Amino acid sequence: MATPTESSSFWSRLVGAITGRKPISFAAAAADDVDAAGPRAAGLSAPSESVRIVFPSTPRLLLIDGSASQRSSVRDALTRQGCSVEVVTTVLGAMPKLAHGDVDVVLLDASVLGAGGLDEIVGLEREARAHDVPLMLLVDASNPAIAAQFVARGGNDFVLLPSHPALLAARVRAAFEVHRLRHGEAQRARRLESLIRAAAEVEGGRYRAGSLQTSTADDVLAPVLRVFDMLASRHAPAEPPKSTPWDGASVVIDTKQIEDLRAKVAAARAQQGRVEEP
Repeated sequence: MATPTESSSFWSRLVGAITGRKPISFAAAAADDVDAAGPRAAGLSAPSESVRIVFPSTPRLLLIDGSASQRSSVRDALTRQGCSVEVVTTVLGAMPKLAHGDVDVVLLDASVLGAGGLDEIVGLEREARAHDVPLMLLVDASNPAIAAQFVARGGNDFVLLPSHPALLAARVRAAFEVHRLRHGEAQRARRLESLIRAAAEVEGGRYRAGSLQTSTADDVLAPVLRVFDMLASRHAPAEPPKSTPWDGASVVIDTKQIEDLRAKVAAARAQQGRVEEP
């Protein structure tokens, strides 16, 4: 039976034969996790040029990490993978940046948690849910229990450290795709709501031409909205006739005045008849 080292070597050579890339030495990668500051400070193993994670666009990451050496290694690794990384050292410092809406994924290192544990990030979790931003936890492999608690309370994902930079980038990419899908669904829902309102305005004769046109190039509903706007504009109601001063005026009829007027007319005719007699 092959030893674990031999099995790893076999799979490494197999992957190299299929992809045409240099096989990864898993033993060397594990050894690289330990530097002069110890395994926890390193966080990530040495970068490997043979693994590159491709992102559909540049993800904007917010890294919350209280460890100077680790946040430097995490930031550098993700930057090399094409990510834009902003770093804060406390959960409180992350709140205004997340509320501003310019974040795609939040990476939270467990080192910033105090005695209260995950209960200290209730506000961060609420803000992330409000903006549909995935929240990932970076946690030491010696403490997997906190990772399980994090997922149980609604966290999106976690990465056990030390980890390979490409694995971290791959997990970030998956979270980034979740954010893009949620954002796209929310945008399409708003577009459909505007289309429903526009249909009601067409029926009521209140639709304004051009109100549904969109400048978002990647909006899949843009062609539908443009066609609807074009057809609705062609069937706009004719201009209503101009109003007169009497439009909308109320008239009150006094029957007694009418009877009095009739009596006066009859009396005048009778008087005229007497005058005309020879």
